[in-house]
Amino acid sequence: MPKIKSPLTFNRKATSPNQRLPFFKKAKRGELRGGFWAVPEMGGYGGGCETGKDLALIYLLHLKNHAQFSGGILQRIALDMLLDDESSISDSLQGQIVGFFCQIEEILISTSKHINPKQTEDELLNLANKGLYGYNQATEKYAKEIENEKETNHVS
Repeated sequence: MPKIKSPLTFNRKATSPNQRLPFFKKAKRGELRGGFWAVPEMGGYGGGCETGKDLALIYLLHLKNHAQFSGGILQRIALDMLLDDESSISDSLQGQIVGFFCQIEEILISTSKHINPKQTEDELLNLANKGLYGYNQATEKYAKEIENEKETNHVS
């Protein structure tokens, strides 16, 4: 696996819990706001799925621990994922996206207390960073199953 130039990290020094998320990018001087999906587009489809899945679990843990501070960021994550420039869509569609994801986030907040992934936030972040370079747990598991099947067939 190539060395990760600039892996995603938690910004544990940030005062706002939302800004501690590894996919949040603080606004630079002169920018109006930061980005809620600052994740490199790399790793291919499988790696992207892995990274997205692991970052989703980190987000759900964030809701579990900081729902009172969330301030409705799911819609901002979705907008940042989908659009390079929010002005490229109509106000109506942008409002629909925001309303849709605000409602989903309210439900996620109430159910997030039941989220207990096997990995810690740091382990999930490590897997998300690996996904940026094409690592995929599902592919690795499937490859191991095939290897075990080949070994079993050679023994019989």
